[in-house]
Amino acid sequence: MKKRKIKSLICYMLMVVMGISTLGTGVCAKTADTGSDDGVMRTNLTATLVSEEMGIGINLGNTMEAYWLDGAIRESGWLENGRIDSGAQTIGSNTPSNYETCWGAVVTTQKAIDGMKAAGFNTVRIPVYWGNMMVDDGSFTINSQYIARVKEIVDYCRNNDMYVVINIHHYDEFLIRRYAEAGTLEECAETFKILWTQIAEYFKDYSDYLVFEGFNEYLGGGPYKRDESGKVITDQWGNPQVTNLSSAEAYKWTNTLNQAFVDAVRATGGNNAKRVLIVSGYWTNIDNTTSSSFKMPSDSVKNRLMVSVHYVDNAMYWTNKIGSTEWENYSISQCEKLKKAFTDKGIPVFVGECTASYSSDRFSGNLTNRNSAETLDYMLRLITGYGFTPVIWDTSNGFYSRTNAKIKSTEDAAVIKALSDELSGNESSEVTPTKAPTKAPTKAPTKAPTKAPTNTPVPEKEPGVTETPETSVTPSVTVAPELTEGASEEII
Repeated sequence: MKKRKIKSLICYMLMVVMGISTLGTGVCAKTADTGSDDGVMRTNLTATLVSEEMGIGINLGNTMEAYWLDGAIRESGWLENGRIDSGAQTIGSNTPSNYETCWGAVVTTQKAIDGMKAAGFNTVRIPVYWGNMMVDDGSFTINSQYIARVKEIVDYCRNNDMYVVINIHHYDEFLIRRYAEAGTLEECAETFKILWTQIAEYFKDYSDYLVFEGFNEYLGGGPYKRDESGKVITDQWGNPQVTNLSSAEAYKWTNTLNQAFVDAVRATGGNNAKRVLIVSGYWTNIDNTTSSSFKMPSDSVKNRLMVSVHYVDNAMYWTNKIGSTEWENYSISQCEKLKKAFTDKGIPVFVGECTASYSSDRFSGNLTNRNSAETLDYMLRLITGYGFTPVIWDTSNGFYSRTNAKIKSTEDAAVIKALSDELSGNESSEVTPTKAPTKAPTKAPTKAPTKAPTNTPVPEKEPGVTETPETSVTPSVTVAPELTEGASEEII
């Protein structure tokens, strides 16, 4: 570990001093060309302006963040025997598409992104596991082919004048668990600086329509829970268990890593000196993130930071109370907390993952007058009514079909299109709003069909409840992870 730490420190110092990123197999790579993106940073740019223009977003889920965890990490001695830098097995012929499709996604195309824009989405969030294809040599060098594939997808979005958000997704939880178990907070922060220096340098010339989000959901999380022999303890479904940090330690890790992210990006200069950045909440949990113990990072430029949380109605979803009065009141109270903690202070809220479809078993038992599309409409209007940016969590063939390039349900499609038109000032949709949330939103939910969709995606639970699919055998073919009872649609 000591040798790896020294190599990591040297790598980071060189990148900061020279203003370059070392990608691929140690070859210094120039900043990427920007394709159709004009590279312009608007002089009147603020995070609030970006938030207002983002409209409704959609995640390119279970795609570029898909990976297979190195099986040695489950066992004792994994720090000596496992791929402790990348955390990931090598899949197939070790090309970007092997990882892009290993959880069941199709290869992302321009057609798929074109359809998202046509459906009414104006933002695409691209989660990324940067450890894929990484050489496990202690330098944390991002593979040049992998980052180039991420760029291709970014360009698909920019060809449609869409906002694009890229982050560190699942790789953050692996690294945090690694350092919480065997290293230090300072070393963990150093590693994330190395990663974000490379990412920021590579995309430095892109316009302000490209936004960086520091992490996903694991800020504040702890190490794996192990038995006396050193083997990871799992639940009844085989998901590894984790040990929670104390509240004070969790907030210390969260605040320190968020600051490391902002500092690393700003240090690369160019457009990154003023780029809008999204700071991740503690577990992206609203209660944790609105606590006074959560601190927004200091920044060298004013009004360029947003904050990310997930799933406004998460607690109601997992207790099967969707659609009830309690669900409405709870969701409003969560939005009120965010308003008081952030938007009232000029900090926009990015709801980076929202439920796309609500299966019938998640609804309150005595409910007869609400269904999935109507519930989606209500929730999106609640979120946008507070001025927050909602981004639907979706996978390859869930809410939106990437193969057919359209939202699968006509009722859901009408909901997205109607609200998108209203937010953009083009209210030409035939869908008529009929009922408004109790507080804040000024536009009312749309009348929806009486039958809820089936076989629909669900949100992920809080960290420590579900887990990334792990296997000790390298997949020889493209496979989708099998979901087990209690597993979430995004498998963390």
